[in-house]
Order: sequence, then structure tokens, then C-alpha cells
Amino acid sequence: MHVFLETERADVDAAVQIAGVIWRIRTDEFRGLVDASSSFRRLLLRYTEAFVVDATHTATCNSLHRVTQRCARWLLASQDRVGSNTLRFSHHALALSLGIHQEGVTGALRTFDEAGWIEVHRGYLNLIDLEALERASCSCYGATKARFADLSGVVV
Repeated sequence: MHVFLETERADVDAAVQIAGVIWRIRTDEFRGLVDASSSFRRLLLRYTEAFVVDATHTATCNSLHRVTQRCARWLLASQDRVGSNTLRFSHHALALSLGIHQEGVTGALRTFDEAGWIEVHRGYLNLIDLEALERASCSCYGATKARFADLSGVVV
């Protein structure tokens, strides 16, 4: 996003939370694509707005909602982005994302596992009942998902 916004450097580090495929492009090539296509530029602007909305919801969510609600939101949002009900990540990575201790993540996942909504395995889990997870999540999940869909035409 920093390259798209034409900042000289990013003041943050990026971390991969879930294994998958990533594409890489040189900065000058990316900027050339943005300059050459107004529809691509418009899509990136819409994504940037949706990203800011998501960041705002995340900050609010992390300060106001219970751990189980936040954990359900993160699982659902990850499933949306990955496109699979199998998520590979560590409890430590999830704890960092939610800003809580690892024990809190373990407790929330145990609650979901005992309810039959997920199956927890070492290094990954399977989401079984997305509707139950959505009911357990706070309203931030639905609001962010709807905003991404409104702005981009794609649910991410």
C-alpha cells in the first residue's frame, strides 16, 4: 500500500500470518501499471479505503469486544481472505494479531472446538460452522465484510 500511496518508505514491518501464495512485483513496474490503468488505480483506491475501514474496526474491536468475539472475527476474516476453511497459523500469531496472551487464544479456540464450530489441530484448524462463528463474532466482522464488498465488488 505504501508504494501505491507514493510514500518513500514504510515505517512498519509486514508479517505473514497464514501460509499461502504471494506475488511480488518491482516498484517501478507496479507504478507503471497504476499509471497506465485508471480502472486498476480506482480499484486500489477502493481497496485502500476498505483497508482503512478494516483497521478502524480492528482498533475499536480490540478495545471493546470480548476475546471470543475478536477471535471469531479473525477466523472468519481469514477464511474470507484465504478462501478455505482450513487455516494454518500458530496460536502465537493469532495472539499477536488480537493483542492478547496466547492463553486467551487457546481458551477461545477450545470454546469453539467444544461447541463443534471448529476442529483444532497442531499448526492448523478447520472451520466447521461458519454461521455459528458469525453469531459469536461482534458486528465488526459483518460491517467490514460488507464494506469490502461495497468498495471493491469482491469479498476479501
